[in-house]
Amino acid sequence: MNTQSSGAAASTQDVYVGLDWHKARWKICFITNEHVHKPFSQDPDPAVLLGTLRRRFPAATYHLAYEAGVAGTWIARWFAERAIDCIVVNPADIPLSDKDQRQKTDTRDARKIAESLRSAALVPLYVPSEQAEDDRQFVRTRAALVKKQTRVKNQIKALLAVSGTALPPKGEMTHWTRRFIDWLDGLFADRPRRRQELAVYLEELLWLRQRLLVLTRQIRQMAGTELYSTRVALLVSIPGISTTGAMQLLSELIDIRRFGNFNRLASFVGLVPATHSTGERERTMGITPRSNYLLRALVVESSWVAIRLDPELRTAFETACRRMPKNRAIVVIARKLLSRVHHVLVHNEPYRINNSASQNAARVTLSAHASENSSEAQD
Repeated sequence: MNTQSSGAAASTQDVYVGLDWHKARWKICFITNEHVHKPFSQDPDPAVLLGTLRRRFPAATYHLAYEAGVAGTWIARWFAERAIDCIVVNPADIPLSDKDQRQKTDTRDARKIAESLRSAALVPLYVPSEQAEDDRQFVRTRAALVKKQTRVKNQIKALLAVSGTALPPKGEMTHWTRRFIDWLDGLFADRPRRRQELAVYLEELLWLRQRLLVLTRQIRQMAGTELYSTRVALLVSIPGISTTGAMQLLSELIDIRRFGNFNRLASFVGLVPATHSTGERERTMGITPRSNYLLRALVVESSWVAIRLDPELRTAFETACRRMPKNRAIVVIARKLLSRVHHVLVHNEPYRINNSASQNAARVTLSAHASENSSEAQD
């Protein structure tokens, strides 16, 4: 395969473009059926790239690809609006030789993307609409704040531990309630530096709780809009899934039909086994590390609630615990719970527990849980 430094105007042909993006500059590589053109750098602007393509290959059909990352999917949408093929790919799915991995450069990356695109070796990721992406990022903001809140709580616990201060038993005082925080605020009266350090953490914790409360209310308002209300109602019919959890599911999945079947959905969430097979040997190494980590965490956490509310899932959990540890058994339940999510969304029908008495008990439990936590955002 020959390499040329500049491209003359070409007759009708396919041009494959590998884009290795960075904040300051993009590295670009053009490949046609006959030539690999010398890679070059340009400003991070799709309009500049399109202008270069039209100038060098005015009668060609363009195909572009770039790696998913901080740049998001706006570049793909920009080209799609102009009826130009542009895909986003998982960096881990780009085939690389040992040399490519050991001698990684932007030029080599751009060329490899273009070569893989030409050979149809790339699997495109789903590109959501602008509104769907905005909604997803808004819901993710709440998850990020919950993570920060957990971090601050752990910092406070560590401060108490290093100071030799024991937490009050939960039977005596529920942790992280207003009463508990008032108790914390009264500590270290005779140790001013410790008191100041604790005050910093408490101030951050209270601010995070307030922002979480506001965000949670806004997400619930989103759940009541025409775009989401019907599907949210379907999801909250499943024991263990709250309104906030339903919005996290919907904002990440976006369109359940894009998965085709349940196995693809389970693979996307990360509830499939990681396997290694060679010759006559085959090993299963737990669940795959490839996942939508937010959804997998949500479904697993919801499963712990579901086994208390749904007799069928509770029985399945107890059966699984006879042959594996609880932390593995709950993954079995998570897959069953995800199957219910898939069913209600695909068939547009709510989930119903067979045992009506258990269903009533579940409603009472959920109501009490919501009442207990109405004054603060949950972890």
